[in-house]
Amino acid sequence: MEKQIVLFDIDGTLLDGSRFYEELFFPDLIKKLEFTQEEISKIWQEYKKSLEKNTDFNPEEFIDLLAKSKNIDLQTILDIFYTPEFFSKSLFPEVGPILTELQEDFVLGIFSEGFDFWQGKKLDNMGIKNYFEQNLVFIERRKTALAILENLPEGAIVVDNSVDVIRDLLKFGKVTPVWINRVDKPIMEGVEQIKSLVELPALLEKLT
Repeated sequence: MEKQIVLFDIDGTLLDGSRFYEELFFPDLIKKLEFTQEEISKIWQEYKKSLEKNTDFNPEEFIDLLAKSKNIDLQTILDIFYTPEFFSKSLFPEVGPILTELQEDFVLGIFSEGFDFWQGKKLDNMGIKNYFEQNLVFIERRKTALAILENLPEGAIVVDNSVDVIRDLLKFGKVTPVWINRVDKPIMEGVEQIKSLVELPALLEKLT
């Protein structure tokens, strides 16, 4: 019997972006390059307003704005930003143990939206890349476009924190979405839900 495929989103599912920026990267900028929190917040908010979707975030565009605001060499900030420890420390705490448990009985992959280089950097630096089959790593600019969804393995289980993605997957119908509702949003009817990956093994046992 073939093992069930489980695909994971990255941001908000495996990686805590708020921790990455607010607890690690931004404080290091303030400490090492004498930015103020106000300066960073202003550039951060202005850049985010320019994006069509949050997944259009390109860290090197944002960092370029930071560098120009202080007339600092871009590479100086990039070297801070790509500190591997920032990524590993930003994993939700249950990620490593749960992936270790699941890899025994399931085939694991990634289904993520964003720039390929940026999502790839996350996978390289988070320290969990070896859990995932490389032929099951899907990183797309608009991951719920029909042409993309049709490339997903039929019957796969997809774990994602985005309400919009879950709705699109429900409409598509050839995969089983699992909504990881980490922030207690209102219940979404007709979809399997968990609040933490700790709950995932028991749910997968039920689904398979």
